[in-house]
Amino acid sequence: MRRSSALRVLASVLGLVLVLGGPVGAQEPPDAPPDLATAVEATVATGSIGVDMVLSIRGTSASGPMSVALRASGAAQLQGERRMRLTLDMVDYGGGGMEILFIDPLLFVRGEVWESEMDGAEWLGIDVTSGDPVVTDFRDLVTGQNDASLALYWLLGATGPVVPLKREEVRGIATQRYVLQLDLASALPLLPDEVRPLLEANITEFRTQGIDPTFAADAWVGDDGLVHRVHYEFLDLLPGVTEMNVTYDFSGFGEPVDVERPDGSVVRWLTEEPASST
Repeated sequence: MRRSSALRVLASVLGLVLVLGGPVGAQEPPDAPPDLATAVEATVATGSIGVDMVLSIRGTSASGPMSVALRASGAAQLQGERRMRLTLDMVDYGGGGMEILFIDPLLFVRGEVWESEMDGAEWLGIDVTSGDPVVTDFRDLVTGQNDASLALYWLLGATGPVVPLKREEVRGIATQRYVLQLDLASALPLLPDEVRPLLEANITEFRTQGIDPTFAADAWVGDDGLVHRVHYEFLDLLPGVTEMNVTYDFSGFGEPVDVERPDGSVVRWLTEEPASST
């Protein structure tokens, strides 16, 4: 997989995974029960979150049936200093395994797709504030629409009744499972000013890829008032794709997100090396 292709896939994934935004607005979705909207706000308000994600795509290609999955696991700071750690399995996409660390404004990445740039080092370092043109694709991983947990904010786009389905356990936590239909555009007026442009960019990206931003959703809200799992089933699919869905499990609410900065001796800087890196 070429680096540019890998970065596009990663940017799409991180747009769903990273949780770096503020609380949702006071207005609640008119069709959603108060505990669902309140759960989104309460989850963001915990300050940090752990995420386990699986994106699954099935369909057909020129070579026959296709079934690919992308898995990601990590944690992100919700508020305050932006920091994140993430491990990705992109073997099905030809990208192998990848690791990402972010301690604002420094981004550290490693994996097969970056081996040529790493030149034998353990990590590739990028200062995302650098004006170097080579940084643009990397900066997109942790800025713009990737600065918020859209996986949670999407739940505010309910277009009809939010139906309580049944009680289920998620990782040992008792939850209420809800089913609903979403239109991301419906969530826009419900978001605070600083988050709305991020969702607008997300919607534009969907439409650019030929996907209508409407889909089915399941949400598991715990007795603790937090969102523990969400599952999105995309309804408007690209040619050749018969099924596309993504599931997020959330955990570690409010726990410290410890991200250890790699020692300068094992980092090859793609940008000018920051003065404080050694």
